[in-house]
Amino acid sequence: MEVNKGAQMEGMFLIIDHGNVKGLKHWTNEFERRGMPAVIQTNEQMVTEHSDMIRNLSTKGFEICGAYNMTRSSRGTLIARIEADA
Repeated sequence: MEVNKGAQMEGMFLIIDHGNVKGLKHWTNEFERRGMPAVIQTNEQMVTEHSDMIRNLSTKGFEICGAYNMTRSSRGTLIARIEADA
C-alpha cells in the first residue's frame, strides 16, 4: 500500500482503556492539537467516575459512544445519566 506522507489524516476512532484517564487525556490533547476528530468509546464506570471529563470532551466536539458489550438496561442507564448531568 502506498502512503502519502504529506496527506493530513482526516479522522480516527479511539478506543480507550477504561481505567486509564491519563492516556485518554494524552490522546484527546493530541487529537485537538492536530485538529483531528475522534470517537471515544467509554463505559458506565468511566462516565460515573469521570463524568465532568467525558462531558467536557463532548462539548469540545468529540463523539462519545458506549461500549458494544453493554446490556440494554445498562446502556439506558448510561444515556439517562449523561442526559441528567447535562
